[in-house]
Amino acid sequence: MDCVAMSPASSHFLGDGRYTRFADWRFIHKARLNLVPLNANKTWTPPERRLCRRCGKWPETLPHVLNHCFSYSSAWQKRHNDIVARVKAAVAFKGKILSENQVVNDNLRPDLVAEIDGNIVIIDVTIPFENRRNAFAEARRRKPENISQPLTSSNNPQP
Repeated sequence: MDCVAMSPASSHFLGDGRYTRFADWRFIHKARLNLVPLNANKTWTPPERRLCRRCGKWPETLPHVLNHCFSYSSAWQKRHNDIVARVKAAVAFKGKILSENQVVNDNLRPDLVAEIDGNIVIIDVTIPFENRRNAFAEARRRKPENISQPLTSSNNPQP
């Protein structure tokens, strides 16, 4: 909730529930209170039974399921692409999309390149794994460093 509170647009569902389905509403509050029925939340079970049902390597916590478990990596990509689609729709009102997910040189592949008010803007969406303000600041700081490095498998974050 720390990050959601940074913008009224992110917390619209708390005040009026617009654009929120009942299933979303129930999940949001269960997740906020750490009441989602995951193995790691069952404190009465032995530690070896608290591991992830899909990968079996890490405790099955909500951050692990949503952001770390490689069994759900297609969901990460869908979440990223959905955010890029929303940004693209917003940018289309202000300017012109020049390219989307195109290689610029050997190791640069921004999500969007747009022309807005005569300026060329490069938009590259990143979704940090943690949910605190410092995680967003750290992801923003690391983004230019990752651009200057060649793409390798070692750049992929591990849980």
